[in-house]
Amino acid sequence: MRLAVAGLVVILPLAGGPVQAQPAPREKLISIGPMVGQPSGVTFKMFNQSRNELAWEAGLGWSQSGQDGLQFHAQHQWHLYEMKNTLKGIRTFYLGIGGRVKSVDGTRFGVRGSVGINYAAPKYQRRWEAFLEVAPIVDVTPDNTTFVDAITGVRFFVW
Repeated sequence: MRLAVAGLVVILPLAGGPVQAQPAPREKLISIGPMVGQPSGVTFKMFNQSRNELAWEAGLGWSQSGQDGLQFHAQHQWHLYEMKNTLKGIRTFYLGIGGRVKSVDGTRFGVRGSVGINYAAPKYQRRWEAFLEVAPIVDVTPDNTTFVDAITGVRFFVW
């Protein structure tokens, strides 16, 4: 009996040691996908790694408001209010502030704000997110004009 116990004491550590817990799945923070509306094109979003209520968002697309042209916008977003958080996903209300550049007969530069609703799959199983956004814009060069963009889209988490 003592020999069997001594054998187990020697064999068990060699058989793989103690069972270690699996690391938690990595949270996906970067998403990209199509947007439609004003403008229509592609959108990119990156959540802040330490605080999921902060994000950077950018879009590149064709704009038909005012004069037709290629538009780029970038903004910082604050996900202020969690409207619903279930095992199926998280719905949040957000505000954003940033700028836009539009290429028409000349280049237009403007300040852009946004108000929107975002839906994302659960934190550690993120595969996609959907959004609806309204964004007032005030162009500051070459002259002052105001516009309102409205876009919706889906982004797929890639990293």
